[in-house]
Amino acid sequence: MTNDIAIARVTGVRRSRYIEFDYIHGGTDLMVELIMPVEALKTFCAERRCEICAGSPEAREALMRLDRPSHPESSSFASIPIREPSK
Repeated sequence: MTNDIAIARVTGVRRSRYIEFDYIHGGTDLMVELIMPVEALKTFCAERRCEICAGSPEAREALMRLDRPSHPESSSFASIPIREPSK
């Protein structure tokens, strides 16, 4: 039986526009490092029913900086749920 868990573990933000993350599917069966614009990440995760978590306190802070009203990506990023990584 396959584990259907899918997680996007955010590891960083580049140029205040691109999200770096590890895509993990099936527990530890598959993990790839990816980078994509915020809107593409939102679509990617919605299509795969993927949870998003911050991989570190620094990554979480970088994501929260994107959520500020003055940031051009804030309206598209604000609706993405972010949870703390599982211990």
